[in-house]
Amino acid sequence: MTTRIAVVGGGTMGVGIAYVSALAGGTVHVVEPDNRRAEAMQRRCRRQSLRAVQRGKLDEPAGAELSSKITRHKSVNEIPSGCDVVIETVPERLALKLEVLAQIADRATCRDRSNTSALSIDRLRKRSRTRHVFLGMHFFQPGMVVPARGARAGRAYFAGVLESARRFVTWLGKDRSPSAMYPASRPAAST
Repeated sequence: MTTRIAVVGGGTMGVGIAYVSALAGGTVHVVEPDNRRAEAMQRRCRRQSLRAVQRGKLDEPAGAELSSKITRHKSVNEIPSGCDVVIETVPERLALKLEVLAQIADRATCRDRSNTSALSIDRLRKRSRTRHVFLGMHFFQPGMVVPARGARAGRAYFAGVLESARRFVTWLGKDRSPSAMYPASRPAAST
């Protein structure tokens, strides 16, 4: 069962993924080197928790606990070992994604995912040192509200990778309909 999640990038996508992961019961580690963005991420999580309490989705103790399940780190090297899933959510720049994925491969021993919709999953996977367990997942925004997730494993993938994504999405309490979970027959977009 998924319990320890790392998210690299604390921007709009990263905070949504961190929030839903904490809401599902996970311990979440977010890498965000920029102090201002990290503070904004923490405020957004607290605000979303408060809204969930006000709407009756969470009781007050659970709302207060939710933010405490999310820990901010300044670098990938600070991610604790033993995370079940590591997801990068950095901007859609190939060189940056490849750099971050290399840092994750050096640090983590789990299946890593890329949250991308503009770059080729196959291109990222082929250049990843963890290509046998690499998966592209598209987290729709706002992640705190939208129920669907898509996953693209690339042209060559091991069956366990896609099944792992299905279990993760189910654990998050999100839709994993067959139309949203599939091996890619071609790259998502040319770069």
